[in-house]
Amino acid sequence: MGTTETRDINRAALYEWISRRWWDKEQHTLLPESGGTLRFVFAAEADEFEKDRNMAEQIDNLEDSYLNWFETPIEVFDTEDPSEFMVYFRHGYGQTASGEFHESEFLLLYRLEDGLVVHIDEYFQPLEIMKTLGRDVSPAVLLRDSSLPEPPFW
Repeated sequence: MGTTETRDINRAALYEWISRRWWDKEQHTLLPESGGTLRFVFAAEADEFEKDRNMAEQIDNLEDSYLNWFETPIEVFDTEDPSEFMVYFRHGYGQTASGEFHESEFLLLYRLEDGLVVHIDEYFQPLEIMKTLGRDVSPAVLLRDSSLPEPPFW
């Protein structure tokens, strides 16, 4: 299979994945038998989070975690590798099952094989991560899309 065909198959699976909510049981159809892996990456060192987790189990555990959760706008970027894509969720917000309100931005690296999501690295607050790594982010500007509705609970 050629690079273009591989990228097209994997991109189609990625778009199907990101069109669903995390806790949608149909996500399992896009995972390998092993369940795939997920790693959360935070700006501060948090060893208990920065380890691979079984993605199928995470999906099952999130079913009641985030209610009324929205992620907009979403941008997808190709990489040199036809099996990897960067996905930027510029504004995610919602209410957790415990009643807390949460807002964040996420940058994710998706690794796919033959149209299945085999691994995700999920970076929380990517500008903070870049600062922690010593990168100058002063020219970077994140703009909230003015056409987005304000979260209903703020």
